[in-house]
Amino acid sequence: MDDSMFNICTKDKSDEEAQKYREIGNKYFFEKDWFYSLLNYNASILFAKSKTVASLGYGNRSAVYFETRRYKDCLLNMKWALDNEYPEEKREKFTIRIEKCKIMMAISNPEPIDPLKVFELSYPANEKIPWLVDCVEMRRTKVFGRGIYATRDLKPGNVICVEEPVFTYTNEMFKFVRCYQCVKGNAMNLIPCDQTASMMFCSTECKKKLYKEAVNLDEISSVDVKMLSNVSAAFGSVEKFDNFIHDTDLKNLNKSIFDYDWTETNDPEYKKNLMTCLLSLSTNDHIIDNSCHIRDYVSEKAVQHLLSVFNINNKNSYYLVNSTITQGLNFGHQVSLFESLINHSCFSNVICMNLDNKVFTIVFRAIKEGEQLFVNYDDLSKEGDEYFTDDIHLFKCKCEVHRYMKNHFVNLPSLNNAGYIMNLIKTAIVEMILNNPEKVKRSMVKIWDDLNQDTSIPNFMRYNYPHALVALRMITFSLTYPITF
Repeated sequence: MDDSMFNICTKDKSDEEAQKYREIGNKYFFEKDWFYSLLNYNASILFAKSKTVASLGYGNRSAVYFETRRYKDCLLNMKWALDNEYPEEKREKFTIRIEKCKIMMAISNPEPIDPLKVFELSYPANEKIPWLVDCVEMRRTKVFGRGIYATRDLKPGNVICVEEPVFTYTNEMFKFVRCYQCVKGNAMNLIPCDQTASMMFCSTECKKKLYKEAVNLDEISSVDVKMLSNVSAAFGSVEKFDNFIHDTDLKNLNKSIFDYDWTETNDPEYKKNLMTCLLSLSTNDHIIDNSCHIRDYVSEKAVQHLLSVFNINNKNSYYLVNSTITQGLNFGHQVSLFESLINHSCFSNVICMNLDNKVFTIVFRAIKEGEQLFVNYDDLSKEGDEYFTDDIHLFKCKCEVHRYMKNHFVNLPSLNNAGYIMNLIKTAIVEMILNNPEKVKRSMVKIWDDLNQDTSIPNFMRYNYPHALVALRMITFSLTYPITF
């Protein structure tokens, strides 16, 4: 597998580079490797300096969407190619392809499945928080501080939150794969930045939004500059945000999503309230990256607090790059306000999954009424260390998992039932292709149930080991990208 595409960091547009990646894309196209052909065609479109060179990339990308039966995307890319001075001598094949698209759409062209129909809330929504179920609440205790607790029994497979992160950031290496503004995959049907070869977008709306909010477009690919841009836009300006930081006792800034009504998204205070909750997530202002780019824009106090918020709350998101094998690659970071309130335990009972620009919190171990929800911030230590001493999270964990591993000197078990799980996943994917979300949900529940019946490993490992994560990531990947399994 060629991962060299994930190491391109240049920001300068170049028709020569664009042509090179288009030719590589053609090689993958004839091998029917749709992911890598799209990856290289996107690189070609992003690097293209002239309209004609960009048009060739759009033309090639339309061919991939035709082969993967995404006929609307195919037609749209042909339109973009023609709008960008596509060569006259090549237009005849467009006429043929357009007619074929129309015929296929008239015969049978099922709409791509809406992921929200698969991962929808399992219980009625909270009256003030429409993306959260009404059967969880926040409580404060001396041991854990803030935490999330169930007010009814929750079952494995229950979706309890469908949240849009308050902040997202796409890694440089995935600029050909995800929208830089919102991290949507959009089946890799992305449009380029007009000024640099550093980012792509899922829509003109996202592109305009980033251009409008950026405090410095030349540095927007830096995570700290992007976060400052988002926060400042919510407060009205960099100066207003800086004044807020100076006028606020940050150590007593203790707001959460449960303190506001989120039903009116057009409320002028909506975005500011989101950012206030974001800024309430941390007061550990000693965590500083001396190489940050935002010191030219705001005070040192604002720099310290903003970076602290990001460092404490950033989570790795996983991306699958092969159509038959899972490989975990971190495509970016996100900060989600509900997820950030869930405390860590290696013996966790919920997981948080990214699908495009949404975060789904899903129960994978039964939770009784009154019990606290826990998520695993990091992978288990194979050495069985008693303490969770990560420099970012700054706390110690003495959970059942660490005690067991310390006493028994064991490593995590192997994926002994991986083949069976993969068959269940393939069943779910077939139902997805047939646009039957109810059957997809049933397949997912069966995955949970069968995993929970595996008695060959200790309780906490049976429930916590990432078979289920592999299953979910396979399914969410197939919902996002036009890859054939």
